[in-house]
Amino acid sequence: MLVLSRDGDCAVVATRDFAASAERVWQAHRDPALLARWMPAPEGWALTTCDPGTCPGDLILLEWSNGLGSRFALTGALLDLDPPHRMLHVERLHLPDPGPETVVETLLTPTPGGCHLTLTLTLPDTAAREALMAGDTAQGMETGYATLDSLLD
Repeated sequence: MLVLSRDGDCAVVATRDFAASAERVWQAHRDPALLARWMPAPEGWALTTCDPGTCPGDLILLEWSNGLGSRFALTGALLDLDPPHRMLHVERLHLPDPGPETVVETLLTPTPGGCHLTLTLTLPDTAAREALMAGDTAQGMETGYATLDSLLD
């Protein structure tokens, strides 16, 4: 189960264990076809563009559509990759107005039963962090990760 907590003034840390290896969870985060199968979307929306980039410097574009002409997107850039243990990227959600830029570090640590995920989201200020914590972020993330768990069984 996902645990979401505050860290310092501007960061949120999400942690979760997976029964799958770090290599398999890494692949599910990097392979567009797999990512599109578990990345959460609001009811009635679908992930229609899925480009997570392949190497540092690449741009990231994930775009969702409701099939009625409305869209929202996540844009960003890959900063560092150390397969299968660490990803670092910057992202911004467009709903359609752009949200705050967020630096995201994903760490996958092998465990005897699979791997442990530590996801650190560093926002520009405390207000942005508190807005993220006040929303349904934890529920949305856990929904996606539970789907990922079932895909990796």
